[in-house]
Amino acid sequence: MKDFYSSKNIEHISKYIKNLVKIIDEFGTEHSLKSRAGEFTPSPIQKVSNDFLHRLILKLKAIDNLLPLYSEDHYQIHSIGLLLRTILSDFLTFLYLASFNEPEAEEQRSLANELVMLERDFYESMIEASKVETDFAAMNGKDDAEVEKEYDERIKRINEIYKHLFLDEDTTKRIKKAEEIRATSNRALFINSNELKRPNRMVSEKYKYDHLNDVGFNKYKIVFSMFKFFSQFQHYSKHSINMLRDEFRRFSFYYFILTLDLTNILVDFHFNLYEGAKDHLEKLRELKNELATIFLSSTGGPLCR
Repeated sequence: MKDFYSSKNIEHISKYIKNLVKIIDEFGTEHSLKSRAGEFTPSPIQKVSNDFLHRLILKLKAIDNLLPLYSEDHYQIHSIGLLLRTILSDFLTFLYLASFNEPEAEEQRSLANELVMLERDFYESMIEASKVETDFAAMNGKDDAEVEKEYDERIKRINEIYKHLFLDEDTTKRIKKAEEIRATSNRALFINSNELKRPNRMVSEKYKYDHLNDVGFNKYKIVFSMFKFFSQFQHYSKHSINMLRDEFRRFSFYYFILTLDLTNILVDFHFNLYEGAKDHLEKLRELKNELATIFLSSTGGPLCR
């Protein structure tokens, strides 16, 4: 693979990102105005989609701001790669949630239950962080009784917000297990009954990936592959440092372009959840074709379809 890292190609990337953000912004503004006018009421999956599109815009703008630095110093792919990792993580998470979307189901309980599964992860992380903050306060000479009182009050407030995670919504009882959260879920959306009980802890990207493979979303395997690549930028090892060396520059650049192409596919997926998105989809697909035209020869092969 040739090394096509260059200031000119990075300019192409910047233009692509700006145009992609503009398309998403226009789409979001249109539906926001319709919603305010009472012409459109978002479904549960569309509300989730809106959250993810907002997150995506923030990350794309951050990446665009880093491109001038990347143009001067290819080691900046480290910072960009960490942002790309979060985009790919969101891609997996949204596909995971979308796999539980049942357009014909009035209450959308399966989707709602998976959102609670993710909330359980968030809650447990907050509790863990609160405990560490308490330990830190005690280590720095704060009165033990005062520290304990503040901790108990904080946990009480958090538990009240997330009481739906507890058995019978009673915060003196334990947190619900996976199968208890999914008690009203559609069993047909899981490969077998054992999957209703998993995971015991965090809903990891690997768990989401495995579920997507089980239910027929395996065409997106490349998303998990790219996620794993950029995850190496987050985790230190002797070999992860080597990934920033000159000889890896062409690979990092290629995976950067490939992830941007996957991002276009992700936005296309989002837009297809809405009626009347034809014009926005046409602009999005024209932009995808432009990216493929510019980088087809650069990468030595076609981008994603």
